[in-house]
Amino acid sequence: FFGFNAMEAAITDPQQRFFLECAWEALEDSAVAPGKTSDKVISVFAGMSDSTYLQENIMKNAEAAQSLDELQKRIATHYSMLSTQLSYRLNLKGKSLNVNTACSTGLIVIEEACQDLLAYKSDIALAGACSMVVPQHKAYEAQLGGILSQEGYCRPFSSKADGTVFSNGIGVVVLKRLQDAIDAGDRIYAVIKGRGVNNDGFDKVGFAAPSVSGQMACIRAAMQAAKVRPEEIGFLEAHGTATALGDMIEFNAISAVYREQTTKKQFCALWAVKANIGHTD
Repeated sequence: FFGFNAMEAAITDPQQRFFLECAWEALEDSAVAPGKTSDKVISVFAGMSDSTYLQENIMKNAEAAQSLDELQKRIATHYSMLSTQLSYRLNLKGKSLNVNTACSTGLIVIEEACQDLLAYKSDIALAGACSMVVPQHKAYEAQLGGILSQEGYCRPFSSKADGTVFSNGIGVVVLKRLQDAIDAGDRIYAVIKGRGVNNDGFDKVGFAAPSVSGQMACIRAAMQAAKVRPEEIGFLEAHGTATALGDMIEFNAISAVYREQTTKKQFCALWAVKANIGHTD
């Protein structure tokens, strides 16, 4: 379907393969046919996890490890090839950019796509991220005070929260400037009104920890850009680390920003999809 030969299909990381399938599905759902939109510039912003398929499958197969050269293996498995693979297979001529910011990759690809669209460098942008590990099922040993749940459940913002569990996931969206989508009669699932992106620097207890000040600045920037007030927000999808430290920092940061603008309470539901699917890296 995508023009792979048998050897390419055998060695390509499932992350790349599923990303192609989901990107095609997203384009189909948005009524975008790349071969029939030559007047539209379609860009790709994508990210994926390190390839465990390379380590656990290809490199453990003596014949494959010896017969394939390094370039073949890299094209088939490395995250730096993900967006270009999609652009090549679907003949997309816009910007093709790989993004990797660890756990925030899935959001940052959308931020990069928004910037590109608002700068009129592309007309349509595909933004997505995936994380699929091999083997699919494996045990882990939870350490006291670590990020992994000792009970094997992810419970964000719960008094029973004791850590997260990792899982596999993929998501791809098609983005357009709002007026373009309206003019085309598109089915619009959501409108991105504002974004906030920053970094904590070293204002935190450790590299993997968040900080209240950094999160406050990020939330404040997104709300200011969107021109919305806290009481207009009825539901907030949060990071939801499901650790005592991470959840408390995030909750305090959100509350502090809200209290800068309102004294109203108990009007916004708070949750994280991690409770349903785990942490998808």
